[in-house]
Amino acid sequence: MALNLQTFKTRTLTALLFVMIMLSGLLINQWSFFILFTLIHFGCWHEYQQLIKKIYLPYNGIGWVHEYGVMFLGWCFMVWRFHNPFPLGQVTMYGLGWYLFLLMAVFLMAKEIVFKKEI
Repeated sequence: MALNLQTFKTRTLTALLFVMIMLSGLLINQWSFFILFTLIHFGCWHEYQQLIKKIYLPYNGIGWVHEYGVMFLGWCFMVWRFHNPFPLGQVTMYGLGWYLFLLMAVFLMAKEIVFKKEI
């Protein structure tokens, strides 16, 4: 396979830009780290759901509450696992993540039970 110089330049510049964004997110401070992982988290969920909709056609029928609720539930779990290096005054990210995760999990389960069309 021949080397296409224009494609190589484009991919190299894109890789360098990605490395700069990743390193700045990891090394600037804890909030840039948190924002970086939040963006990665939602990006991965979006890609996953697009793939599943192509692979498993009945998944196209899920509601937006389920689609975005699962994304938010995963993010709450991520916030819960970040622990205490991220204080917001008297509120810790650990406590906020735990309560949001618990509320969202109960909400999604109740929604599935109440609005289930068939048992």
